Amino acid sequence: MTAIQASGYLWMALCMVWFIGACRTKRTQQRADFISRLSYGIPVLVAFALMFADSDSVSLSWLVVPIFHSNTVLAATGVTLTALGVAFAIWARLYIGQNWSSAVTIKVGHQLIRTGPYGWVRHPI
Repeated sequence: MTAIQASGYLWMALCMVWFIGACRTKRTQQRADFISRLSYGIPVLVAFALMFADSDSVSLSWLVVPIFHSNTVLAATGVTLTALGVAFAIWARLYIGQNWSSAVTIKVGHQLIRTGPYGWVRHPI
């Protein structure tokens, strides 16, 4: 298995946790307006598209130029950092529980979570 494949599996695990968790959230009481959601939603979609785009289909050639020569240590470091980041995001997602939402919202019975990963980083996900 290559480092790219291992990282892909880690990202798939994160997506599965996200989709399963999205089904178990509190009802939304108040949502941010559409323009506000677009202001952070569009950059996220662009980043997602660039991150997972096939290198042959990306016209920005500088995105596929390697910065470092590939080696086993670099690949292991990349997979380890990806695993740590995914693990932290999953911990934060599970910790916030039913208060999570993909957009800025106020939930029914909303709680401000200030412990666990949210005690270390304001927006750990």
